[in-house]
Amino acid sequence: MTKKNVEQKPFRIARWIMLSFAVLLNSFIIVYSCLDDKTTNNWSRFVSNIFTNVVNAFTHKEQTYVPVDELDAGFTTYTMPGYDLEEIPIGIEKEISANLLPKNATNQAINFITEENDIISLSQNGSKVSALGLKPGIAKIKVTCSNADLSKEITVRVVDLIAPLQFDASINNTTIPIGSPETINVTVINAFEDEIDNFLHYDVSKLTYSSDDDSIATVGSYGVITPINEGSTTIRVFNSVGFQKSFNIIVTSGSPAPAYQNLEIFGESYCYENDVFSNKKVSLTIKNNGDTLDNSDFIWQSSNPLLVKVNQKGEVYGYRKTSLEDETVTIRAISKKTQQEITKEITIRKELPTKLYTCYVIGDKELWDHPKVTTFVGDVITVRVSYDKTVTNYNTSVLVSDESIVNYTNQGTNIVLEFKKEGSVDITITSDLVPSLTNKTEVTVKPAGAINKDNYEDINLTIRKSIGHALMFAITQVFTFLALYMFLPKMKWWQVALISLGAGLLLASVSELIQAFIPLRSGKFIDVLIDMSGVITGLGITIGVLMLVKYLKKKKETKDNKSV
Repeated sequence: MTKKNVEQKPFRIARWIMLSFAVLLNSFIIVYSCLDDKTTNNWSRFVSNIFTNVVNAFTHKEQTYVPVDELDAGFTTYTMPGYDLEEIPIGIEKEISANLLPKNATNQAINFITEENDIISLSQNGSKVSALGLKPGIAKIKVTCSNADLSKEITVRVVDLIAPLQFDASINNTTIPIGSPETINVTVINAFEDEIDNFLHYDVSKLTYSSDDDSIATVGSYGVITPINEGSTTIRVFNSVGFQKSFNIIVTSGSPAPAYQNLEIFGESYCYENDVFSNKKVSLTIKNNGDTLDNSDFIWQSSNPLLVKVNQKGEVYGYRKTSLEDETVTIRAISKKTQQEITKEITIRKELPTKLYTCYVIGDKELWDHPKVTTFVGDVITVRVSYDKTVTNYNTSVLVSDESIVNYTNQGTNIVLEFKKEGSVDITITSDLVPSLTNKTEVTVKPAGAINKDNYEDINLTIRKSIGHALMFAITQVFTFLALYMFLPKMKWWQVALISLGAGLLLASVSELIQAFIPLRSGKFIDVLIDMSGVITGLGITIGVLMLVKYLKKKKETKDNKSV
């Protein structure tokens, strides 16, 4: 196929029209690649909804609703030595989980509620809830599900921390001079491997100590042995069930330790909630006239262990908060040698999240922060809530604009939605922790038909790929080839085709590269291949039509010549 250098006016106009369309379409693809995920997805959903409405208008699908027949709930299997299964120590969380039968029940929503919010604090995550002990007492947790006839009540007892059931006790020196108190070292054993867990679940200060001869040496709180007179005695350590460790000491001559002149506690003056769970800590040091002292020579105490904990190494851990505002506790250090006391104020802060994310789980698809979602009558979907920071209180509030369209069950981190009839409803989820954080989604509920929640997202994706990628690149390639063909009259058609094909490959590659830098979008090699399938299809059709027109024109000219 060859071309003639035709410079007729209609031809000149036509080639500029082709060039204009080629530039506009290529530019549109680049601009479209720069758009955010929400915009591009809304466009494909608009097209998908048109297709869905047409198909579902001529089809009907009965929704099979499987009710919940059985509800079971209880504590998870782990227990803490020394505590009954239903007991929760103050400041400790214990997990309760629930199960529904049959496993394929349509609505898997479970809810945990209590009226004794001053005794326990509940933080629900789906079918599990963490119960935090706040003060001694009995609390009841009611577990409910979508079957109103089924419920279960769980009784928990919040108790004080106990002394460890198993422990080791030792002292660094069994020979103690008068005026040089010695401290018994206690290590919790046979409980939890993690030192932090030992630190949390037991209270070593509740161990009791005794001396067989108080005239030789006495033993005070935290196992501080104070030598009185020369001689020997046996020191004993007991827990509440009578388990004991003992060792002999010898008191030698000496003189009482002089009082410190200028004691100060140094270290950070703040910590954060949950430091105890992330192994973060604030290490304090004590100095006297600038000289660093040994932290083990002091007894460490926190004025509110539920907010801030301190161990006997002078390590401070943020634990829980009762408000969003900064709260302050007093850390005390009491000298074992001189009984002098010093304090330091520690402020515990909460790292508040700045963003709230919602993920609509529809079928096997996850839709993150979509302003518009489509589902169908009879569907039950779950909305997962998350934040940009780790927090302990995930609880949220839910507001629906039309309760006749949807029922919901608030599970804290999960919101279960059950759609009853067609229409449009706004679902607004607000953080209880930071009320200014909200996320609103418009849900369109359509009649059930051949297209439902399980295949709607697949259709949406297919439309997005076929129209947004293949079709657009095919149309663009038609005008690109024709513009090049008309502006490069001296080139053969196959040479123009190679140039046009290269331009299509460049456009596809640049488009996917741009998308790789757009939040929630991605540049994929498979999408380049889809784009190129459109390029090749568009190029093939254009060349085929061009050759056909050329063939018909040549045939007509031959026929006309014969007739002459």
